Amino acid sequence: MVHILFSRLVVSLLACTFFLTGCGQEPEESPVGATAAPSPSPAPVVTAVPAGPAFLTAAFAEDHQPQEYLEFQEEPTGHEVQIVIATDRQVTDFQFLALTPREEEGDLTWDTEVLYSLDVFSPHTPLLVTTTFAGDLPGRGIAYTDTDGSTRHYTLSLSGKDGSLLLEEFTP
Repeated sequence: MVHILFSRLVVSLLACTFFLTGCGQEPEESPVGATAAPSPSPAPVVTAVPAGPAFLTAAFAEDHQPQEYLEFQEEPTGHEVQIVIATDRQVTDFQFLALTPREEEGDLTWDTEVLYSLDVFSPHTPLLVTTTFAGDLPGRGIAYTDTDGSTRHYTLSLSGKDGSLLLEEFTP
């Protein structure tokens, strides 16, 4: 629970930082004869989760379409969405998972099935996933070995409030 609250705090702080760095600043004067080049705008990050030393993000592909990417497509259902998963640092043993909920001693836990895996997941090549979100409980997730050697697991789901992507840490 503390990790989830910390994750949401980090996301809020990042959003405030992006907002504040782009607002309220006077434009710098250009030298005579110089023309201003348009500044590139960053791709919107839908959800960002601190994960030890690595920082993973998930965004809808329509919001962030990388030029180069790896790709994984599940069987078509007619209700697919495309998401881009990216990392800021190289991680190993990356897995895109199917999740099946189970109740264990009153707690919700997850059985996992590996749908796609990478030995090394690099920040230079994000992963474009075509998948379906069905039901209220998360049905997809990710797992990887972080740069500190620990294995991390996150559910990947849609927010019931605004339809945004959510990454939340879990224990399998």
